[in-house]
Amino acid sequence: MKKFLSIFATVFVGMSLMFSLCGCEPSNSTETQKVESTVNVKSFYDLSHERYSVRSFSNKPIEEEKINKILECARVAPTARNDQPQFIYILKSKEALEKAKTVTKSTFDAPVIFIICNDTDRSCKIEMDNNLDLGEHDACIACCHMMFEAWELGIGSVWVRGFNADNVAKVFNLPKNMRPVAMLPIGYPAEDSKPSKLHTTKRELKEIYKEL
Repeated sequence: MKKFLSIFATVFVGMSLMFSLCGCEPSNSTETQKVESTVNVKSFYDLSHERYSVRSFSNKPIEEEKINKILECARVAPTARNDQPQFIYILKSKEALEKAKTVTKSTFDAPVIFIICNDTDRSCKIEMDNNLDLGEHDACIACCHMMFEAWELGIGSVWVRGFNADNVAKVFNLPKNMRPVAMLPIGYPAEDSKPSKLHTTKRELKEIYKEL
């Protein structure tokens, strides 16, 4: 299928060039955009291998529509019993970002920071396992969705858990049922941004699983 789309796109570009040279335009440019979009789409496999934690951000503002796309991917993330306890606070104002620096050293001067929370009033509890609160797991899954969608949009991020959850809740005056699980600074990577030295240090595949 990919080979077919690649050939189709090549033919389409060639036809577009021919029309351009003769002073004509293709009748439906939208179809051209659709073909290019389909051909250039990345697999999750590639996305997961390319992404790295960004700790140096540019001053380029993040478009509101891209922030909304990132939030939408958090909204549709799978959750236990579909209770959907994930809740996200967005820090964009100068005041909010300065407050963030008082609760963690890991803001990296990002232009936007998400605080991903577990709404304990909504989250699923497992009685057979000492009322284990699965909301934290759900919030982590949502955070993963956000990181990969951001990267697909050309936006870097870094997962931060170097903070005291009670302190974050106090500084930002969060409701008692909102438990901070992670902070996610995001932004366009700076020109000097690069993966850390440890980024490629991974265990071998055979080391992380065992068939039972």
